[in-house]
Amino acid sequence: MELFDVVLVNSGEKMIHVIKAIREMSGLGLKEAKDLADLTPSILATGIDAEAAEAIRQELEAHGAVVQIRATTQGGADVSTGPLDALAESGALKPNEHEEALRKIGRRPLSEGDEMVRLLRGLHDLYKSGVLTEAEFNAKKWDVLSKP
Repeated sequence: MELFDVVLVNSGEKMIHVIKAIREMSGLGLKEAKDLADLTPSILATGIDAEAAEAIRQELEAHGAVVQIRATTQGGADVSTGPLDALAESGALKPNEHEEALRKIGRRPLSEGDEMVRLLRGLHDLYKSGVLTEAEFNAKKWDVLSKP
């Protein structure tokens, strides 16, 4: 079975409705859902079937968001700090960024650390696929790393 990722490309003019929809679909808190809506493009779901991906796309597009569905590159793998090491090895995270990410993740509850890793991995995937330029990737990466 082929699996898909759902990418929020743009939140549109009705961002508050998009944030509410993200919260309802994901069970995330207000801050986490707002971060996903603010830091576009962002991966909302990964490794899901076509029907579930299409349902998410339709719900968000009904609120004016721009959503992309693409074949998954990660197979829905569990999020952990291991991907930080992989990002560092691939050059996506410089040594100082890798150390900063590990420090920040270590001070957060597990779910928040997993979310940070997921955001970084999603940004890197978008950069590798050409959706983000290198400058956009670096700016968004630091947005994630500099969150309190």
